[in-house]
Amino acid sequence: MISGPSCTDNVLQGNIVGAAADGGSPVPNHGYGLWLESATRRNTIGGTSPGAGNRIQFNTGVGILIGNFSSGSVESGNSILSNSIVANGGLGIDIGSDGVTPNDPGDADTGPNAGQNFPSDLSVIPVGGGSVVAGSLRSSPNAPFTIQLFSNASCDASGYGEGEVFLGSAATTTDALGRSQFSISVPQVPPDRRVTGTATDALGNTSEFSACSPLATSFYTITPCRLADTRLGTGPQGGPALIANSDRTFPIAGSCGIPATARSVAFNFTVTQPSYPGHLTIYPAGTPLPLASTLNYGIDQTRANNAVVALGSLGDVSVYCGQTTGMTHFIIDAVGYFE
Repeated sequence: MISGPSCTDNVLQGNIVGAAADGGSPVPNHGYGLWLESATRRNTIGGTSPGAGNRIQFNTGVGILIGNFSSGSVESGNSILSNSIVANGGLGIDIGSDGVTPNDPGDADTGPNAGQNFPSDLSVIPVGGGSVVAGSLRSSPNAPFTIQLFSNASCDASGYGEGEVFLGSAATTTDALGRSQFSISVPQVPPDRRVTGTATDALGNTSEFSACSPLATSFYTITPCRLADTRLGTGPQGGPALIANSDRTFPIAGSCGIPATARSVAFNFTVTQPSYPGHLTIYPAGTPLPLASTLNYGIDQTRANNAVVALGSLGDVSVYCGQTTGMTHFIIDAVGYFE
C-alpha cells in the first residue's frame, strides 16, 4: 500500500507482487496486489527503462487499485507503465474500486487519476513479421498522451484487459475536440492473443486497461483497383499533384469494394514525375505523422512500393510529401483489405 498525501514521488520497479521469485509459483496477496490511496500523488509503478516493469500476478483481488470513490480523497499523477499484470482476481487496474470506469466525453470527470479515459477501437493487423495496432483515444483536447499496449492469453470476465506482456508504446496528441487516432508497430501478436492498452496523460495519470481486441486475421482480396491518380482532373481522388512539405488526405473506404468496416488496406503506391528528390509518408488520417517514410524517390523517377496501412476513423489515409520544393504526381492502387 502507498498511502497518504505525504507519500509522493515513490518509484516501484523490477518487483514481483503475488508470485515467488521464479515468477510462476503463486504467493498471492489476499486482496489487492497494490493499493494507492488517501490522496497519494506522483508515484510511478514500473517505468520506461529496460527491466523497470513489475510483475503483479495471482493476487486475489484487483492487480492495482488507485483510490476509492467512497473515501472522497483524490489520488493523482500515478503512472502505471510497462508492467506485467496478469491472472489477478479482479481488473488489472481499477480506478476508484468500482469495476470498469467507462470513458466519458471530453474526459471531463474527476476522481482518482483524473478518471483518465482508456484507448478504444483497438485493431490488431498482421504486417510482415510483426503487427500494427491501430486505435483511438478520446480525452482532453490539445493534449499529449502516452499509449501503452499489451497482449494477453485471456482477458478479465468483464471483457477488459489485464496486461500480461508489454508490447510497446508511442506518443499521441489529441486535436481541439479531444480526438486522436494512433497506429503503433509492435512485435508479432499470435492469433490466439488479445490486445489491450492504457493511456497516460502529461501529468502521469494512467487509465484502466481498455477492452480486449482480437487479432484481425481476415484478409479479403479485391480485383486490383485504382483509388486515386493525381494526373487526372481535380477532385478527392484526382488532381492536383502533391505539393512539397504538405499533407493531403485521400478517401479510401467506400471505393473499389473496400467497406466502411475495413481496418487497413493492402496498397501499391506509385510516385511519378517528381520535380525534386524526396519521400512520401503515408499513414492513417488523423494520427501524428510517423518518422519513417513509405516511399523514397529521385528527381523525375517513377517508383512504387507495397504497404499495408491502417485507415483513419473516416476510412482515409494521409500522404505527406517531403520535398524541398516543387510537386509530384501520386497513384494509389489497392489489392485487398483487413477487417
